[in-house]
Amino acid sequence: KRTIVKRTAGDRLWLSTGSTEFAPNNRPFKYEVLEDEQAVGQAMFDELVSYAALTDRDITIILLGGRGAQAMYRIINKLAETSEIDGLLSRLNVFTQDALAPMRMNNSLSFVRDFERLLGPAFFQKVKSFTPMLTETDDIEAELISYLEKLESLGGIDIFFIGLGPEAEAASHVCYIKPDSGARYSDIAGIIPISASILEHHIGKFKVGGSEVSAEDEAECRNATHILTLGPAAILGAKLMPLAPEGRPIGVMLPNANGAVVTLFGLMSAGRVPAMINFTAGAANILAACKAA
Repeated sequence: KRTIVKRTAGDRLWLSTGSTEFAPNNRPFKYEVLEDEQAVGQAMFDELVSYAALTDRDITIILLGGRGAQAMYRIINKLAETSEIDGLLSRLNVFTQDALAPMRMNNSLSFVRDFERLLGPAFFQKVKSFTPMLTETDDIEAELISYLEKLESLGGIDIFFIGLGPEAEAASHVCYIKPDSGARYSDIAGIIPISASILEHHIGKFKVGGSEVSAEDEAECRNATHILTLGPAAILGAKLMPLAPEGRPIGVMLPNANGAVVTLFGLMSAGRVPAMINFTAGAANILAACKAA
């Protein structure tokens, strides 16, 4: 069991499994733009099915609330009403990416209620487990740490369905990692103050999406003070998870650059053992090092 380290950055609290820092890598992010949200949802579903075909073990996934993901949820909802993907669903340990806090878990404006509406009751009856971030508590920090410990006990994240959308000041909506957020590559989760404008957007999105919102639920939502979210290390760990089971070594042969450092810490945060390979050592020595690892 790894020790979780707490660190404050202004009015934000970040949790990590280590103290390593990295310089940011500012190279452009390469991505593919699909035709529409339905195409994004289908691509996400296909990714899940393809990944499941590569392993016979249980799979841990992180849900988010973006429109592309909503399209995927509608696909899954329809299939969950049949027996077509029962084998896949029975292997899924499902976690949520974020949550507004403090808030009652049965508030119609909580992310969990939205997932229930989109994915349908059959999905939640068939998955192996569902673990949301608990927000109906006086100690959201302790609950978030408990959530991270359960995530680790299951071997970490296999697939992290993240939201990537442009925002003001060149920010992106990835785990609330904004300019001046204080987030580091080593941070696995954070507790971040939330603004009234974001709450307004959140409430409006739910109403447009068809959620029935009571005056009581809306008032409670407007009084939420923080967003709980997974952080950069969770993304990095998920990217590298398929390469080896937890605790097993993974060979790393990369040039002496930021990407190598990010990969190194991503592996460590995911509970893998990075085995560094010197590409200048020659074929025979590299093969010997791989066998030793």
